[in-house]
Amino acid sequence: MVIIGPLGNANFGDQFWSERGNDKITDIYISHFPSSIASLQFQYVNQHGQHVLSKLYGTSNGSKFNVLKLDSSEYITGLKGLFDPVKGIRSLTFITNKKQFGPFGFNGDVDGGAGSADGCSKAAPFDLQFGLSRRFGGFNGRTMNGLVTSIGGYVKTVAP
Repeated sequence: MVIIGPLGNANFGDQFWSERGNDKITDIYISHFPSSIASLQFQYVNQHGQHVLSKLYGTSNGSKFNVLKLDSSEYITGLKGLFDPVKGIRSLTFITNKKQFGPFGFNGDVDGGAGSADGCSKAAPFDLQFGLSRRFGGFNGRTMNGLVTSIGGYVKTVAP
């Protein structure tokens, strides 16, 4: 597998996490604030056909909470959002072969506009595309002080 990222501030985070190989995601649990991502947790089907809940990455104390439910024929094809070099992941959108979930966290202008009080003026966009076939191989990232500070993924290689 090829590792992508984690994007955000890879040096800003005290805990690296990885869900490598856990590609058959059925649910994504996301806790967020209006301008940051507090936590992520995934439910997936393992190689034995059992539903498994991942660890909680971050803390589930955000002012908003969403459950993203993927149907049995749906799979992750992309991930996009905003990251701040100091504050970490500010916004996330999950993309599947059927629809788009999000954005979660900050969802305004990248530059925050004049007099922005949300602190997103330094946020930079990212867009990870895992391919339209089932090439997604799991997520990875870092957390610090109860927030998701970086995120990335894995892409399965294709044998020649």
